[in-house]
Amino acid sequence: MFENEKGTSRWEVLNMIKKHPLISTFVLILVAVGIFFAFRLTSQATPSSNKKEEKTNGAQEKKLPVEVAIVRKGAIGSSILTTATLDPDRQVTILSETNGIVGRITVEEGDYVQDGQTLVELDQREKRAKLQQAEVKLNNAVQELQRKLASYNAKIISEQEYEKAKYEKEAATAEVGVAKVDLDRTVIRAPFAGQITQRYIEKGQSINAQTQLLTIVDATPLEAKIYLPEREILGIKANQVAYLSLNSRKDILFQGAVRQINPAVDPKTGTVKVTVEVHRAPAEVRPGSFVDVKMETSRHDNALLIPKKALVEEAGERFVFVIQKGLAARRNVTTGFMDDQNAEILSGVSDGETVVISGQGSLRDGSKTEIIAQK
Repeated sequence: MFENEKGTSRWEVLNMIKKHPLISTFVLILVAVGIFFAFRLTSQATPSSNKKEEKTNGAQEKKLPVEVAIVRKGAIGSSILTTATLDPDRQVTILSETNGIVGRITVEEGDYVQDGQTLVELDQREKRAKLQQAEVKLNNAVQELQRKLASYNAKIISEQEYEKAKYEKEAATAEVGVAKVDLDRTVIRAPFAGQITQRYIEKGQSINAQTQLLTIVDATPLEAKIYLPEREILGIKANQVAYLSLNSRKDILFQGAVRQINPAVDPKTGTVKVTVEVHRAPAEVRPGSFVDVKMETSRHDNALLIPKKALVEEAGERFVFVIQKGLAARRNVTTGFMDDQNAEILSGVSDGETVVISGQGSLRDGSKTEIIAQK
């Protein structure tokens, strides 16, 4: 039955071609063109896919640029960093010891003065007049005592009268001494060499005893008093170097030395006072400057060191990438001391190995690398 149907279909097609030769030829041409283009598209798609695959494989094999450093041995310390105010070694506000009128001021704020240099003079006329009166009184008392002594030796006067004359002479002597001291106090001198930081008086001003006149500071040396927990004081020793910088200008660096470590712990704070002394400070550093103070508390001289920027932290782990035969290998590490530049490695890498310090963000374990710089 099926064979008869197939045969019938073929005869029908042949009959149609015979009856309509032009239409049949056109249909055959269209079919042939369709088959040709379908084959060509299929043949082009395969090379294109191959090229894409080749590009993908090439991207995976691309070498990633990195900067590296060599693991080395060296010294590194553990430090503490704190802040303090630089205070002068000595600072005194000079007070008047007598009353009077300001006659002359020889210094201004900012002036440097020497020990014993005259700073202020009060008008002396009244004080000199009182001294002269006291000296006249003393001269009279001396003469009176001489007369009383002669009379006492001649037994003209009693011993009591003679003793009274002696007392009056001694009182007059003391009065002269007080007048001299009061006159000397009209000249105010520097108690030590230093710099004038405050002036409180003006010429012609009437002042009393205990009036503030000037403030003088001895800025050599300057002192920084810092307060450290007891556990951190164990590694600090007298005379060790301290590194300081202005808090407002980190680029201004200078050094000091530990002058004193208080032997007692403050029971209220649990801290120990450490005094750092600065003898040579830059011109920008002044009494009262706020500074950062850094001191080393411990030191390892033969430590295994890598640059700090080689360390990567992720999920609580620290690791580095080591370059071996052009490939990156991830290594978990254990760290010890760290300073501003380096980290001590206790385990994970060996002396002389190469670690990545820049470009870690693109690396995976086994990544191909290209070293573009070494430090």
